[in-house]
Amino acid sequence: MTLAFAEAINSETVDFTGYDYPGTGLFLCDLEATLRRLRGIRLRLTLSRIDFPLGQEAALELATAIDDHSVIAGYDASGRLLILYLGPRPEGPRGDAVAFTTIMSKLREALDREGHVGIEGGRIETLHGWSDALADSKSMLRELDQVPAIPLAAVIAHAA
Repeated sequence: MTLAFAEAINSETVDFTGYDYPGTGLFLCDLEATLRRLRGIRLRLTLSRIDFPLGQEAALELATAIDDHSVIAGYDASGRLLILYLGPRPEGPRGDAVAFTTIMSKLREALDREGHVGIEGGRIETLHGWSDALADSKSMLRELDQVPAIPLAAVIAHAA
């Protein structure tokens, strides 16, 4: 993604202050560009925000380890990990559960691979939505703010 494209998106719709993304420096820019590309189709998306006491450096390592063909991962200025799952899933509520389990499995693998422990006290918020119904990344994050956080340790234990 070019800086000019990032600046164009920034000036049009989204303030990216406080977010970072491995490789481009702008996680939200990548998220916004992805949402724009997907607006014309109906695709189920899952966004998780994980707040845990590992810090920003660990969040960068985890985001880099998790990011792949079905996931966009980054972090914000507070060190909260953001994971957007775009991969395959069954239809209906079972599909949302599969997406959430996939995110947790990827996180568990990354935590193990990177040698991180100490997720006690961590919390996760997860939002499921349709690509053609999501206005932009900032709106999606505002919706995520309304989702109750659940303890990360309990969820991670089930993903192992």
